[in-house]
Amino acid sequence: MENFEYIKNNLFRYEFISNLVNDKIFDHQKNMSTTYHSAKILLENNSKEIFSCNDIKSNKIMSRRTNNEGNIILEMKEINFFQSYFDNIISFEIINKENIKQYFELYSNLLKENGTLILLVPNKEKMIIKNEINFD
Repeated sequence: MENFEYIKNNLFRYEFISNLVNDKIFDHQKNMSTTYHSAKILLENNSKEIFSCNDIKSNKIMSRRTNNEGNIILEMKEINFFQSYFDNIISFEIINKENIKQYFELYSNLLKENGTLILLVPNKEKMIIKNEINFD
């Protein structure tokens, strides 16, 4: 029952942000069981293509977009071709104090200039970041 509640809450988050994002979105989430439904929510709200993955090390990424009939098309793509490609990045509960620098560097490489990064971090430890991170 706990997993169902997590999925329900996760999909609520996508409904909440769906009007804040558009065009090409990188959806970095740890729960791959919700990627279809989260992509569907975002595609129904003016997003053109949703890229999802939970393991950046694999260099494979799922791409979902709608065709002319409104069907969702799934393709596998290589992530190394996406330098400054995404208009938005969504990262729900991926970043923690051990990997923050790694993921901010990744996101800064993938995100277009003036793109939007939407983060949700775990609050179990009341994570506080005291060091400033410089990506220049």
